[in-house]
Amino acid sequence: MLSDYLTAIRPLNCILAGFAVLIGASISNFGFIFNFTILTAMVSAFFICGAGQVINDYFDFEIDKRKGKHQLENKNKYLFYALILFVIGNTLAWLVNITAFQIAGMITILLVVYSGLLHRYKILGNILVALGTALPLVFGATIFERYQTVLLLAGAAFFANWAREIVKDVQDEKADFGTKITLPMLVRAHVLDLIVTLLVLLAIITSFLPVYFELFGNFWFLILIGLSSLLFIKATIDFRSLRIEESQTTFKIAMAIALLGFFSGVL
Repeated sequence: MLSDYLTAIRPLNCILAGFAVLIGASISNFGFIFNFTILTAMVSAFFICGAGQVINDYFDFEIDKRKGKHQLENKNKYLFYALILFVIGNTLAWLVNITAFQIAGMITILLVVYSGLLHRYKILGNILVALGTALPLVFGATIFERYQTVLLLAGAAFFANWAREIVKDVQDEKADFGTKITLPMLVRAHVLDLIVTLLVLLAIITSFLPVYFELFGNFWFLILIGLSSLLFIKATIDFRSLRIEESQTTFKIAMAIALLGFFSGVL
């Protein structure tokens, strides 16, 4: 039973959100740091991320039930579980500071509104998922309230994840047809190629801006961000060549390396 509740929050995603908070705080501090306030912010992000997963399962209960994907047998359990997670996450954010609480509240509203009212419009969900990857970096930076470098790197994460979500929509197009509205359903293939390419280029350029402006970066940051940039380019080429699954896998590897690059920059 307890394992079902743990699985429902997608713990790996939540751990990554917490890790991004640590990175954002350390970047804002101009060096690695870990203390009780940062731990509180990390746990807050973990709970809010988990709540977002659970509230989405609540609204998709009937669809997922037909697919046999449920961990919890009762729809109302998802709602109650999400409510508890949101309350804990936002309370912890309030203990960090008012700015962190405001960001947590904004994310909570976005997650509930999208899952409850706009989940059919996956084109909007792509942006929300991309924001969910970028905002934990900014959330961590609220502890020291220095945002210049973090906003640039969060922007890079946002663009890269938005591109990956579009690739995923192409991968899921048959399953989504008739139930969700995605970008691949609305634009021609060459336009989609152009959008993904543009987003990847923006991600690569933005990730190097802190170095260009002499705000942030070291040898390992340059090596890892350079490697991730090459992989993002490969993923884009794979996408344009209709090697969708290979593109999706390469995007994931590139983003993991980029996150390590962000972390290496504060060591």
